[in-house]
Amino acid sequence: MNTAGDQPKKCSYLCTDEEQACSLTKGGIYLPLKEHIEMFCKTPHFLECHQYVRGSKLGAKTGLEETFRDNGRRQFRRIPDLLSLTLANCDETGRPCQLIDGNACTVDLSPGGMRLESHHRLSLNELIAFTFGPHFSTPNLTGVGQIMWSTVANEPDTFLAGLAFLDATTKQAIGHHMGVPV
Repeated sequence: MNTAGDQPKKCSYLCTDEEQACSLTKGGIYLPLKEHIEMFCKTPHFLECHQYVRGSKLGAKTGLEETFRDNGRRQFRRIPDLLSLTLANCDETGRPCQLIDGNACTVDLSPGGMRLESHHRLSLNELIAFTFGPHFSTPNLTGVGQIMWSTVANEPDTFLAGLAFLDATTKQAIGHHMGVPV
């Protein structure tokens, strides 16, 4: 679960309080104004800073981002986040057909997909419609994804699955929830 302690309280790219330069630039220097530093760099709102957003996009394209498990196979970083989900089977056009789990939850998220826990075994390549519960930053956000892997969890009658998002709107909403540009 994402707690307030997980989120940095200020931007780590601000060199020092005295120097007040941004180290996120490539091939130049960015000296933010005092107002900008107070509004963004020294607060949790640094994720909304234009320089940070631009640098994050550049980092995603150039490999500046950290390499994560699976030998760098993942395109996006995953963050642990426990959120309630409702899952439904879909027809071939992606329309929900039948509720399969009203008590599923996320284990972790990325703008490309999520790991979820369900009380229903999900099949490889199955299309699943999902709806986030009220604690998501966009309550009742719905989307469709494809099951990329599925396995039995350690708890009885519980299954884990990896779901890849299929539409840009969902990817953007998840990226916004995580505070990363997509």
